[in-house]
This record gives sequence, structure tokens and C-alpha cells, in this order.
Amino acid sequence: MLFSRPLRHAAQGAAALAVAAGSFGVAHYDKAVEVSVDGKPSSVHVLGSTVADVLDKQDITVGPHDVVVPSLASAVNDGDHISVRYGRKLTVTVDGQTREYWTTATTVDTALKDLGIRADGAVLSASRSQSLGRSGLTLPVTISVTYRKSDTLDKAFSGMKVAWDAAGFNTQLVGIPAKTYYTTLQAPESASKYDVYWAGWGADYPSASTDIPPLFDSRINISAGGPGQDYGYFDNADFNAKIDATNKIADMTAREKAWGDLDKELTTKYYACIPLIDDKFVFVHGSNVQGVFVNGTYTGYYDPATVSLKSV
Repeated sequence: MLFSRPLRHAAQGAAALAVAAGSFGVAHYDKAVEVSVDGKPSSVHVLGSTVADVLDKQDITVGPHDVVVPSLASAVNDGDHISVRYGRKLTVTVDGQTREYWTTATTVDTALKDLGIRADGAVLSASRSQSLGRSGLTLPVTISVTYRKSDTLDKAFSGMKVAWDAAGFNTQLVGIPAKTYYTTLQAPESASKYDVYWAGWGADYPSASTDIPPLFDSRINISAGGPGQDYGYFDNADFNAKIDATNKIADMTAREKAWGDLDKELTTKYYACIPLIDDKFVFVHGSNVQGVFVNGTYTGYYDPATVSLKSV
């Protein structure tokens, strides 16, 4: 097609006008919107016209127990804020009666306050600050506690059950005969049967290095054949890395402090174990025994290599 010069300029001008108009249209419909999901905000750019369009573009699915503000049918304007709070089912036992509630709260304590449930009448799990996931939570929490059956431990665990139940757990005690106790714990199928395991361990010498790696290093314990000595299946890559780092500390004082720090993490951060007994030994010997030496570096017991009888 042949164009004279004036006609070509007019055609270019029309094309530029069309492009400019098209750009104006995209800018007009693109909106910057803040979407908050359970209190966590994010900024998005959308082309939709309603709240439902925005959530669909962000792959956010809501159900009948979720709360969306403004409503799904509301129009969206540039700079708007959309809040989504997911519903959680909370099952609570109050004064012996079990009821189900739906709440958008993200912690147990907030949920109880929002629902108007009296704190002194509610049976709760250990922590009111416990997070509520989207799957909800049932209170009290049922736990299965296994121990090596004996008259003494029957009484001891019955006493502990009273305290655990008072804290909000529904404690189920399982006493296993002594002859089969540890083999039962180490069987792979036990992982899905029990929540808390009683076990004992003796340090080879006074250092947590003889306790922590053998019991809580998942790399040397957990396998398809069972948990080894790691009965609770504690498996934490960060903790394993700290074991490796502690083993490399050359200074003994600094190394033992690091082991102590790891021991504190196990009991107060990960709750991988709960100490029940802190043994203290009293050593005595006769007046005719000499060379008595408690070897704190090696065993923490009498060193038999130095013990002898005095001449009479």
C-alpha cells in the first residue's frame, strides 16, 4: 500500500493514540490491594473487580466458617484492604460437657475469650498461647504414656496422671512388662501407638556428651527398623548440627558449657525429654581402704585402679 507523506503521519498518530488509550485502560483497571490472611499482610496488583476475584487470583479459598471483610461480592478499588480470617474448630470440655465451637482466633487463649468461655471452668492443654492451626484443636488433648510396669512405677505414674489431667490432658497410662519394655519401645509400630515414653539412661562419665548424642542424635538412631535410643523420634537437623559443632570445641570448659546449653534446649525449647529423677551418689568406704578416688573425668565413680587395703 502506498501512502503519501501527510496520510502516513496521520496513520502513525492514530496508532499512537490507540496505544496510549490502551495503556490508560490497563492502568485504570490495575489496582494495588493489600490482602491480610490471619493477620499477615501482603500487597498485590489485580485486575479483578470484586473481592472474590482478588482472592481467586491469589489462590485463597474460603469456606462457610471463614470471615472475609469486605464481603466477597464487594467492589475493589485501588488502595483497598481485604482481610481474611480462617475459621478453626475448637472442641472444649467444660464442666464435664464437650462442645464444638468455630473461631477465627489463632491462639487458645484468644479463642476462649472470644467465645466467652470461663478460664476456670475450661479443661485446657498445657499452654494457652498454643497456636490454633487451620485444622483446629480438641481440648483436652489425649496422650498415651507408656512405662515399664512395676508396683513402684504404677503408683508413680498414677500420681503424675492426676497432675497431667489437671493441666488439661486426658492421660492414658500403658504399663508394659519389664521383659519386653525396651523391645516394644524400639519397634517401628510403637511410633503411632504412644506419645510419651518412660526410659532410663546412665552417663558413662560426668559430661552431657555421654547423654545427648546417644539419645537425641537422630542420624545414629532413627531408621526404618525403629528409633534406636531416640524413643520419641526427635529429629531436628539444626540440633544435630549443634551436636557436631559442640564436639569440635577444643576447650573443655567451653565444650561442657555448650553441652549444657543443648541440654537446656532439649527440655525447654523442644521438650524432647522431661527429667523425672536427678540421681545423687554418696560414696563411703572403710577406714582400712586407701587410694580411694572418685574419677570425675572418666566414670564419676571410684577408680578401681587406685584402691587398695592398708597394711595391718
